[in-house]
Amino acid sequence: MDPNGYRSEMSPEPDSSPADVALFRLEQAIEGLKAAVASGYERRVLASLNEAGSALYSVWLFEEVRGRDQVAWAAEDPERRNVVGLVYARGEAEHQKKHVGMAAGFGEAPFGFGPFGGGWLWRECPTTRPAYASSQALYDEQVRWKSLAEPLERAYAWFVAHPR
Repeated sequence: MDPNGYRSEMSPEPDSSPADVALFRLEQAIEGLKAAVASGYERRVLASLNEAGSALYSVWLFEEVRGRDQVAWAAEDPERRNVVGLVYARGEAEHQKKHVGMAAGFGEAPFGFGPFGGGWLWRECPTTRPAYASSQALYDEQVRWKSLAEPLERAYAWFVAHPR
């Protein structure tokens, strides 16, 4: 083992499951996003947000919830509603052939584009598909106008508390 507690030699079979690796990737992506926001470099923020969206989706796939069942899965649980809101934003970006950053922007206090101004925030993420209006409502409720990392950190915490 190295000083950090990691094995220095690869075993024939990894100790980490695919779900563990996906969750670790999400954790790293969130840390990268926070560093990007602190850097103030727009392209880095948007690229990091895109990576975080992809990492979130990789973890989400282990839930095995079909698209039309996502809102029912979320039910009235605010943390599940947050997860579905983020999955929706990632899905809309893909369907509209854009990056997840299409739903991000910088608001300048006190009169930024969001009601709270200031910083990198999630903004509108409208659907072009009426069947996803309920998912959009969860996005608007749980994600919209929050700082970029906050909903992702909440989703990560939910996945950690509910391992697959």
